[in-house]
Formats: sequence, structure tokens, C-alpha cells
Amino acid sequence: MLDLGQFPIRPQKSGGESLAGYFYRFYGSNGHRVPDVLHQSLETIYRPPEPARLDEAWRLLDAIAGGRLDAERDVWRLNHLAAPPGEGRLNSQAEFSYQNLRACPRCLELGGHHQAAWELPLVQTCLRHRCLLLEKCLCKRKISWRTLQADWRCSCGLDLREIANEPATRGELNADEFVIRGIQAYRHEAGMRSDPVQPAVTPFRTVQLMHELVWQVPPPEWRATLAKTRAGAITGRLLGRWPALLGRSLTRVERLLVAGNSQLCIELMPDVALRGVHEWYSRVVADKGAAPELRQIAEWRRLDLLPPSKNGNLIVFNPTLGPQERQRRLCQFSEWWKRLFEHYEPVAPHIARLLAKRSISSTHALHYGSYSRPHWTILNRLLDAAWADLPVEKFRPLAWAWPERFVDAAKDPQQLLFTASAQLAGASTALAHRLERLSRRAYATCTA
Repeated sequence: MLDLGQFPIRPQKSGGESLAGYFYRFYGSNGHRVPDVLHQSLETIYRPPEPARLDEAWRLLDAIAGGRLDAERDVWRLNHLAAPPGEGRLNSQAEFSYQNLRACPRCLELGGHHQAAWELPLVQTCLRHRCLLLEKCLCKRKISWRTLQADWRCSCGLDLREIANEPATRGELNADEFVIRGIQAYRHEAGMRSDPVQPAVTPFRTVQLMHELVWQVPPPEWRATLAKTRAGAITGRLLGRWPALLGRSLTRVERLLVAGNSQLCIELMPDVALRGVHEWYSRVVADKGAAPELRQIAEWRRLDLLPPSKNGNLIVFNPTLGPQERQRRLCQFSEWWKRLFEHYEPVAPHIARLLAKRSISSTHALHYGSYSRPHWTILNRLLDAAWADLPVEKFRPLAWAWPERFVDAAKDPQQLLFTASAQLAGASTALAHRLERLSRRAYATCTA
């Protein structure tokens, strides 16, 4: 194979040009096609199957290029650290690939250079012309470096530069701009370090986590609507003005998932969509590959949806009710609870012993599952009764049967809810169902 220095026309690699695009342009300028052995080496560099073959591919490229591409080896070392191949990501564009060629026809028409930014995982748009990158010819064939003919022509003979590509949405542009800027910052920080360890957090894992939030958390009935939306459009909207508005965007997602639910406390059973976002927050916080800003905001949102019991129960505050509305309802509940126990009538000793015997049980009502439903039903019903200022006299039987009697107008009304929830957690299943029946009967009598 000839050294590049022996060709009559020897164009230099321009800034931002991709490695594969440079060899395609070099050989095309001299009227040649890229040799198969060079295709194999480039494919190995883009997605190395093993380190030994990668070193062999770079030795071949060094012999061909005559030392012109020394800087490219460092760039691709960082690329492989940023996006290791073969980790089973969400889609085929989530890693570097030599087989799938993406390009902007307008950029090719103006300059004829294939940009390295188009090869980055998850990138689907051209930020310069604000359009989607071309992946298929009008003949429906996927574009590949191996099948690409001279002058940017598909194997069917059509010039790719003549194809009109679709405009990109603002969300898709946001997502790709986040990836491109993130990889630039990653490479800059890598240049400031001398150790070979992965130098910084890459944007790829962050975007993948946002994809999970968009495509996996919503309930099944939303899937048909989401399927009509191009990948990255919603993710990019969530990443808009990163990271200043990320917390607000996540709050909107929470409210959308529980729209129409007026209860203050929401049980995260499998059929409640908010459970998915709650688990997603936990995964993000534990994922060291995610951006620190995303992990911090996810932790804040997870704590803001803190359960009203400290025993690990899967229940959260309804995000459709803002912090001020939540605090007003809790203050109203605290005052109502105090009135409920103001004129407490003592229970007969034999009834007290019976209730105590019922409350001592190894089967707690609070374990995650169907037995926990009475627990959260009681809390929501009492909170609603307090918010509607229903007469406490109708709820006296509930107060008499309560596991532990306390009149605590705490300074923190949320702590009062914690205490009531913890007391229900120690109740037996039979007592929990009895309390649920008493609360339902009293609430129905007041609202009839």
C-alpha cells in the first residue's frame, strides 16, 4: 500500500474533520477508493474488539500516514474512555461506529469535509444548519463508508449532497449541543492531566439516563404517543439551559405523571407512574458516571418527595401540590389532630387490653404490597378531612382505637405526620383494617 506522501495530491487534515472522512477525501482527491485493508483498520479504531488489534490498526495507519496522525491517537484513546464499545446501550447510535455514516448534505456541499462531531455517540443533528443528519439515501439504503462511492454518492448513484434533510427540533439541537460541549470539556480536562485514568465525567451517560427517564418511566398508555416523537427531542427539552432549569423540568415531569391526583400522599405501587421516576432518581444518585449536576438535582428531588414515614415505605408527597400548599395542608392537619384528641374519653380497661393485644403482631400492615394500602388510605383520608375542616366528633371512634394516643401540636407539622405514620406501621393488619373502616365511615357520614 502506498504511503500518503507518494500521492500527487496531498490534502492536509482540517480542524474538526473526522478520521474516516479525511482518508475518504484524500484518496478521492487522487481518484482512488479507500483500500479494504484501510477500511478494516479504521473499523477497528472506531470500535476496537481487543487492545492487540487496535495497536496493530494504529501501526498500519502510522505507516500509511507517515506520522501525520499522531494527535488522532490521543483523541481516540479519550473517545474509547468516554464511550467504551459494546456495553449494550439504549440504541445503535450510543457508541462510535464505522458502519453507520451520518452527514449533513449542506455541509458536504459547502466544504466537502466530514465532521468528527457527527460521529459522536447520540449526535443526530448539524448545529450549523440546524437540521437532522442524513443516515439513509432515498433508496432506503444505510450510508456506510465501505459502500460510499466517489463524490459523496450512494451505491445507487445518487449524490448525497442533493438530498434535502429534515429540520431539527429545538430539543434535538439542545441534546446534541450538550453532548458536543461535554466531550470538548472532557478532552480539555484530559489534556490538563498527566495520569491515564479517565479524567472526567462524559456527557454520554447523562444523556442516556435522560433517555431512560423519557422512554422508560412513563406508563404504557403513553408509549404510542412517545413513539411518534423523534429520539432526543424530549430529552433535549429537559436539557435546555443546563443545569439551571433542570430541577424545574424534572418537577414538571413528576406533575405530569400524577396529573389529576389530589391526595397529599401517593403510594408508589407498581401501577403508579411516579414510582418509576422515584427509582430513576435513586439510580442517578448512585451512578458515578452521571454528571455531578444531574446527581445533585436528582438527590434534591428525591428528598423533596420524601416519604412521610422514616421506615422505608414507598410513599411520596404529591408533586402537583407545591411546597406552600403542602405546608398549609400539614398545618391544618396539625390543628385538626389536636382538636381530635382534646376531649379524649378514656377507653375501658378490657378494650384497651384487646387493642394492645391486636397491635402486637409480627405481621405489620406497612410492608410493601397490598397490606400497606389501608395505611396510606387512612393518612390521606385524615388529611382530606382536616383540609375540609370536617367535624372531629365523627372521628372520635378512630381516636379511641388509635394504637398510641398522643396530642402533639408539633412545631413541625410534617413531624406529626411522621409520628402518625410510624404508629400505623406498628399496628397489626387487623387493627389497620379496623382503623380504615372507622375513618371511611366517619368521612362518609360527614360528606354525605
